[in-house]
Amino acid sequence: ASIRRNDAQLNGGAAKAVASDSTNSQLFVLNGQTGGVDIVDVSEALSPVLNGTVDLSAAEADAAKTLGAATSIATGSGFLAVAIAADNPQEDGIAALYLLEDLSLVATYDVGPGPSAIVFDLLSSSLLVANEGLPSDDHSVNPEGSITQIDLSDGVDNVTINDIDFSEFNSGGSRADEVPAGLKPLAPGVTLAQDLEPGRISVTLDNDKAYVSLQSNNAVAVIDLETASVDALIDLGVKDFGEARNSLDVNDNGSITLQTWPGVVGLYQPYGLRTYQSGGSNFFVTANEGRARDFSGFSELLRASDLDGVVGPEIDPANPSAAAAGNDSQLGRLQVSSERGDTDGDGDIDQISAFGARSFSVRDAEGNLIYDSGNDLIRVTQTLLGNNANDRDTLSDEKGAQPKGLALVSSQERIYALITLNGVGGVGVGGLHSRRAVHVDAVGVDLHERDDRGTGATVLIEHLDQQRVAFVNQVVAQEHS
Repeated sequence: ASIRRNDAQLNGGAAKAVASDSTNSQLFVLNGQTGGVDIVDVSEALSPVLNGTVDLSAAEADAAKTLGAATSIATGSGFLAVAIAADNPQEDGIAALYLLEDLSLVATYDVGPGPSAIVFDLLSSSLLVANEGLPSDDHSVNPEGSITQIDLSDGVDNVTINDIDFSEFNSGGSRADEVPAGLKPLAPGVTLAQDLEPGRISVTLDNDKAYVSLQSNNAVAVIDLETASVDALIDLGVKDFGEARNSLDVNDNGSITLQTWPGVVGLYQPYGLRTYQSGGSNFFVTANEGRARDFSGFSELLRASDLDGVVGPEIDPANPSAAAAGNDSQLGRLQVSSERGDTDGDGDIDQISAFGARSFSVRDAEGNLIYDSGNDLIRVTQTLLGNNANDRDTLSDEKGAQPKGLALVSSQERIYALITLNGVGGVGVGGLHSRRAVHVDAVGVDLHERDDRGTGATVLIEHLDQQRVAFVNQVVAQEHS
């Protein structure tokens, strides 16, 4: 079943995220085309009906500030929470709270600049907002990234708001010695707190910690929810594209050809991040999309062929792929960073660093890599699509299948990771019990708890961020050893 707005525009990002309300049989869809939140009646799961929009103007009036687009949505404890950016994205945004029963506005709360994600903790006793703090395009204004914790335990009218920032980790700060060696500001003249850009949030099953993706920074922040403080910063490291199981296609020439490239690495840079617990220990899963800093005032984005000592820094001649990087028919088309990979500090590029690992990964609570899917996503999609994989091979020089969104599903004491593949228009399904990507089907995932058919089956909500569509399907997942 599906529902589509007639005014949807292809590539408009009109269905960016979904949140469900099983009590009132409604689904909320973040509409990137309009900047609003659509309401879908799913009383009949296979016949969804568009049922209006959430009144964001009421939130703007209550907050007494000019607002921009809604950026994230979540449901919990009888409420719909909406993160809304300020009209000037470098200024503080808000979190708005609505009653699910009638969608009337309950309250608004100030959060940081560029709120990119909003979630309830597992008890719905607090809201967490990741404030990305993106710079202006000319880099003249660069607010700090932060996390806002809104404690709702004493009621929506008597909240405690904690702003969790990263200023202690700045050079000369009280926790500067805790910053991993691979984590440093890229743009000139900015602090680490300005450079860190919190993205997605996932709360651990014990409700003690929140893991927050810092995508552009190739890092994850761990937040202690009890003390409302940063517990740790984790540098995710790099993936070696010189290993056989990590082979990839780096050229947008119309033909999918997998090859290893020694001396070339991928920055994991996950967008999607989810936590789970196994054997009493916490783990987190990442969808390793990749993301370059690319502004008019500062950009790290180049082709490998531009690492020539003229356009960008020179590649160390000891790198085994240095010669291939100068050839557009070989490695030269690959998008790489001009600012990363100088491992010995002598000014040239020792490791050619691409954006994204083109995979999903599992890590323990401290960030140690337990498993990475290697080249499974491209191998499976190439088998299904041939040279039409990686969006007809147009994205092979960028991020490949572009694993982005992520959800975890528990079924029969097994956990499955559902990874959206924006560069394919599909979902990779990985059984964490077997640690393999086992299926590719459609695109965009979230869960809807209601199953009116009484079959006990999981129901999956899928959303396409290429066009304004939402699907409700029965999920059938099979384990492959």
